Parts: sequence; C-alpha cells; structure tokens
Amino acid sequence: MCRTIYFADKILLFSSRPVGEPYHEIPLEAGTTLPQAKILNFLETFNFVAVVTPDPDRCFAAGSWRRPEARSSTTAASG
Repeated sequence: MCRTIYFADKILLFSSRPVGEPYHEIPLEAGTTLPQAKILNFLETFNFVAVVTPDPDRCFAAGSWRRPEARSSTTAASG
C-alpha cells in the first residue's frame, strides 16, 4: 500500500517498500511513527520525501493527514 500527498512542488509518500531516487527515504521500524512537524521539516529541505514503514496506513493516520474540507458553492442559473 502506498499513500501520496502533494504539496505544490513537493511530494510526500508513505510506502511499505523502498522507492529510491529522487526520494529522500525515512525508514521507520514497525510500530513507530514520525510526528507531522518532523516530516514537514524534511519537506523544507527535500522536494520528494518517502516514509518507508511496514505499515504505511498507520503512519499516515498517526500524522493526521487529511484532505481539506470541500467548500460548497452555489451559483445562480441564468435563464
């Protein structure tokens, strides 16, 4: 399983397998997570960051990464 988050010109990847270049890989042991602030620090230096962990879904969820809320908009139909 792999999860990808895009930030403008940066990419954050959570993967169960090493991904190689051009990603800066952060290997984590099973059961460990990395605080969101620490990951953001890596993104200040590297454009492509991969968190490599046996359980990428758990690590993703621990960082509270989520999609922005969709904004509702109403438009008046002209007729």
